[in-house]
Amino acid sequence: MLHDAAICTVALCLCCAAAMAAATPEKLAAEQELLHSLEIRPGDLKPLMLETALVEDGQPRAVICHADDAAWREAAQAIRDAVREATGCELPMVTEAELSFEDADAQNVILLGHLDNNRHVARLYHNYFVCLDVGYTGREGYVIRSVHDPWGAGHNAIVVGGSFSEGTAHAAEAFAGIVAAAAQGNSLSVGRQAVLEFDPADRQEPTREPMTPEQRDAAVENGRTLMFSPGQGRSG
Repeated sequence: MLHDAAICTVALCLCCAAAMAAATPEKLAAEQELLHSLEIRPGDLKPLMLETALVEDGQPRAVICHADDAAWREAAQAIRDAVREATGCELPMVTEAELSFEDADAQNVILLGHLDNNRHVARLYHNYFVCLDVGYTGREGYVIRSVHDPWGAGHNAIVVGGSFSEGTAHAAEAFAGIVAAAAQGNSLSVGRQAVLEFDPADRQEPTREPMTPEQRDAAVENGRTLMFSPGQGRSG
């Protein structure tokens, strides 16, 4: 009986508190108006910028930004040469330190480098737009990935690179092929890019082989265990 009485008392207190905290009609109307002003309507949705203009009518519409290292500079020059051969236009080329974040946001950029040697790639990395560090692709592997308007400034980024210089050279060669195929006269625009080639050599984690159903289930269970075990492994 005492237990039931205590429950009733708590319930009554909660009801009274809720009644006292109830919004006035004026406050409710103001909050509803605020909510209405924040609604996203179909016409307000962010436009998809799946095409990245590099050259328009012989004029550069992008900059090549590379890590300040001879191998990455050489790969950047290979891309520059490919664009010039395809369109007759020579894109500007700068190191990652020479390009400010403000200038990067104001134009399309081709980025060569990874987390540790190009701060513009690092900025995308830390905001979960790309994943490219020294333990990702392996020595000969590479990635070509487009990032569409990451900062809401109306411009795209294309990451062309690898964890090592060897892979970055392969990435530049592959992107040169994409450039040659996409060029239309003195204009060049490339669509969505999602190219990933792994090399098991020098990766910090082994390349995953196809799993059996039993191995898959075990991996899922292990992942769930880590997720709910803070401080263990790569848990959230």
